[in-house]
Amino acid sequence: MKHLLAAFLLLAFAPVALATPPGWSCNSAWEHIPELDPDPEYQSQNDPDLVYRERVVRYHHPYSIWASEVSNAATSFIQIRAVIAGWSNTLEAAEIQFWQDYDADGEVSQVSVNELAYWLHKREVWTNYRSNAAATMNQTVGGGSGDVTKFILGGNGQHSFLSPGIVPPGAAPSPAGTIADSYADSEFQSYVRKLVRHSFLTHSACRPERQNTPSGRVLQDILFPHYAETTAEAQWNEVQAWAAASPGRMQQLDTILSELTLSQKLDSGSWEIIRSVMSGEVTSASDVGFKRFKQFTERFSTLRYIYIEKAQQSANGFSLSYTDEKSFPRGTISIRGATLDQVQPCVADNWDTIRKYYYDKTARKGMAILLEHSMTGIQYRKHLAYISLIACGSADGLDDPRVEELISTFAD
Repeated sequence: MKHLLAAFLLLAFAPVALATPPGWSCNSAWEHIPELDPDPEYQSQNDPDLVYRERVVRYHHPYSIWASEVSNAATSFIQIRAVIAGWSNTLEAAEIQFWQDYDADGEVSQVSVNELAYWLHKREVWTNYRSNAAATMNQTVGGGSGDVTKFILGGNGQHSFLSPGIVPPGAAPSPAGTIADSYADSEFQSYVRKLVRHSFLTHSACRPERQNTPSGRVLQDILFPHYAETTAEAQWNEVQAWAAASPGRMQQLDTILSELTLSQKLDSGSWEIIRSVMSGEVTSASDVGFKRFKQFTERFSTLRYIYIEKAQQSANGFSLSYTDEKSFPRGTISIRGATLDQVQPCVADNWDTIRKYYYDKTARKGMAILLEHSMTGIQYRKHLAYISLIACGSADGLDDPRVEELISTFAD
């Protein structure tokens, strides 16, 4: 078995450069993504993992077959990483070959279909077995850090052999781990279809962004990282009709999308962002961030966090104490010359102005905190509420020095 692991160290799968598709137009290729229908008994000759090929693919044994391999190699972390990197590189080579076939003339050979289907299936099998492998490794080496174990077993990095997290998870392969059983399952087929579309948008020379035009990049954003076949065409037609109605619209949309991060697009949804631009609600990348920020900071839910009923009130003012929090120390807000009843209508009338000011000061860090949905996010909302009370209870408004002092604890 150790010879099997050592064999991986000799593999060198260099990705082949993507070529420009000759002889046919592939601008509509995204509408005709090939289906994977592999030969049920196919065994990749590019897979030196003979144990997997024999026991899983040929004899249909459960895929816990890796237990002995991981156990044997557990004392050599570098060797394990080499094995998994070999699998990852071979899958990438299969993807590149598949899309080179397709990009050339819109057809894919059965050999390329078999190879990609084999490696996508093996990756799903490994993804589902990996927790058992981690337990085996920890037992063999006498325990260790969970994060280190995940890294060793391909949990992150360039050569991870795990399904892409940005593709919605699907049905796991059957317990037997066979290609025939898995590809006969409708749920697994549906999931693989998403993986193949993601692979197209990552590796194909026919992916829309390769057109290097505003419309190509916008279409890529509609489709990436995955898309619904039943709505994508209608969405693209809607964008094209909107852009055709006025010069420069497609360029404006392309500019806004290009200034957003993948995290922003995944969080808000590329199509929701595009709709907001088409409606005129959003005119810049900053508007996209602020729109999402507003969803997290509705006035009533935000003010609820400061427990106004606990404020110490007098005839011409009030004070509110807050305890040590993770991100800012204890302190007291004291307002003189305005009662709490007088301040609250001001907060309601000026809420958008206050939070836009706050967003501009803390946007990058603040959105990261809010997206964590953690206790720190609650503190951030409290923080905004305290600032609104200071601004509305002070003659200086947002220019009150206490506003800037509080904001500095959260600013980038």
